[in-house]
Order: sequence, then structure tokens, then C-alpha cells
Amino acid sequence: MKVSIIQTPSGMDTTRGILNQHPTASGKRFAPYFGRLWVTAHRVNDAWRAARGRRRMLAQDIRVKRPKRGRAVGGHPHAAACVAWGCSPPRRRAAPEEWMPGSMPEVMFAGPDGRLEGRYHHAKKPNAPVALLLHPHPLHGGTMNNRVVHGLYGRFQAMGFSVLRFNFRGVGKSQGRYDGGIGEISDAASALDFLQTINPAASMLWVAGYSFGSYVGMQLLMRRPEMGGFVSISAPASHYDFGFLAPCPCSGMILHGEDDELVPVASVGRLVDKLNTQKGVKIDYRTLPGAGHVFTPPQVETVVDMAEDHVLSVLNRSRTALAAD
Repeated sequence: MKVSIIQTPSGMDTTRGILNQHPTASGKRFAPYFGRLWVTAHRVNDAWRAARGRRRMLAQDIRVKRPKRGRAVGGHPHAAACVAWGCSPPRRRAAPEEWMPGSMPEVMFAGPDGRLEGRYHHAKKPNAPVALLLHPHPLHGGTMNNRVVHGLYGRFQAMGFSVLRFNFRGVGKSQGRYDGGIGEISDAASALDFLQTINPAASMLWVAGYSFGSYVGMQLLMRRPEMGGFVSISAPASHYDFGFLAPCPCSGMILHGEDDELVPVASVGRLVDKLNTQKGVKIDYRTLPGAGHVFTPPQVETVVDMAEDHVLSVLNRSRTALAAD
């Protein structure tokens, strides 16, 4: 065993040597120092040999318990060893296409200008409705982790939806650059394609957006006639022209803060009046007293409560109509 001594108590220079026997046999000069090291080294060596013997015995027991086919209990080659050691056997990883109910994995899917980052929840019920959530303006701090978008994400999960929220191009891990709204509409269309690929038999498609996201969501409605409903929160009716909603392809909900300092509530009211004049379109218009364009945490709870109430009412009417048929 190789022993290195940095410095002795008497201030000796560094000494290095190989200890092959008891130090007293090589002279009395270093006996007080090497003797203690010799005893410690042999104690460590004995402990190591004993541990190695126990490991070998345990390995023999494990080999005896291993099934004859070479696969251990639980479908994993190391499951028997894990049971013997008292730990949990490793689990088989799910393939990418196996979307586990209730999971919330980070997803990356192809967009028109590169990959887009998102969070996806897959519903437990087959043929469940799906919802796409769109965040505020990318140049003003909007991300998929916005508290309104995050609150809607949780509520749609609770209602049994498969739901996706994602970052527009240039936000977070999403590739590309801000494109003035045109490219972001294409991003939303790609996200909807991703949702429909995973849920080809979804019973209904919904889109919900906050601020800039509500404008993108309305544009998506006109490009995808299969959409069944929408939730528009703080729609920027005074900043963008919503005249493209002629006709609006489906009914939905528009919610706005009465004290919005960026988008006057009167401009949103005029938009609602125009949409309600269209045949077969009914807008559930609600305002939140004391709320501005950016909501406080208590106001966010009220907003998502209103959105949930509207979505559930539409789903219940749809189920009643199917039952009547």
C-alpha cells in the first residue's frame, strides 16, 4: 500500500514510501508515525475485503433468483437486483407518440419559421375537446407563462380538455423573430395542426387568447372553419382592425376590463354589437369592473371563472342537443 506523508509533527520534510511491513522493522525513527498509519491502513483494507465478500454473496443470490428467460420480474433486466437491494425497479420510458393522460410535457413542434416551444396536457377521456391558448404581445413581455394564460390552461384541464399553450416565434425557446402578427398567425395555425394530429377525433376545437393573443385567435377562426368556440380576453379592438370577422364563423365570449387604460371598453362594445348582428352568431360579452388591461391575481381568478362558465354552458348545450337527436 502506498502511503504519502505531507509533514510530521516535528516539522520533517515530505516523506513518501511504500510500507510493506510493520514500521518498527525498518527502524525506530519513524515508528511513532508510521505505526498509526499501518494500523489504519490495515483496518481499511480489512473492511474493504469484508464488503467485497458481502457483495459477491449478494450477487450470487441475485443470479439464482433471476428468471430463466433472462428477463426479470417487471419487464426490466435489473428489476430483480433492485428488489434485492430494496430499491424501486426502473420504469420503461414511454415512446414519444404515447401521450400519457394527465401529463404536462414540454413539447417542441415544427413552425413556419423554426421549432416552437409549448406545454401540452393530454386529456384522459378519448375524443375529448381540445383548446389552444395564445399569449399577449411578444414585444411587451408576453409569454405562454402569463398568469392569465396559465390560469386558463388549468381550467381547461379541469374541464377535460386536451390543451396546448406555446410561445410565439422569438419567445423563450421558440425559434424565429417577431413578424408583426402575420407570422404569429402562422405559428398559431401550426400549433393547431399539432393539436389535431395528436387528437384527430376531437369532439370540438376551441381557441382562447389574451390581448394580442385574442387578435391572433380571431384571425385563426377565419382560417380554420372547424373551430367550435373562442374566448377573447382584452381584445385590442382600438389597435387592430377586426373587420375581417365578416362573417364570424362561430359564437364565443369576449371579456374586457371596464377600466382598461390601453383599449377603451367602448371600442370593444362596438365590435360586439357588429358581431351580434350577424346571423347565427351570439357573443357572450362580459366586463370586469375595476379591471385594467393587466389583471391582478384576484382578477385573474374572476376572469378564468367567467371563461369556465361560458365554456361549460356551450358544452352542456352541445350535449343536450346530441341527446335530443
